[in-house]
Amino acid sequence: MIIGKAYDYTVDNWAIGVLLYEMLVGRPLFEFLHKNGTLLAITTCDLIVPMDISEDPSELI
Repeated sequence: MIIGKAYDYTVDNWAIGVLLYEMLVGRPLFEFLHKNGTLLAITTCDLIVPMDISEDPSELI
């Protein structure tokens, strides 16, 4: 969606993962002042789950 290509159900799976992250960690996955920073992070960053989140929820995300 961000880069203008066709997309499928995987974007919904990604969105669910983002919501789960926010519920478990208590803060947004990406926190940038400007939209461009968020868009860049979405397309290039690897997910890093905080150490205090146990293995099962980490795998669910």
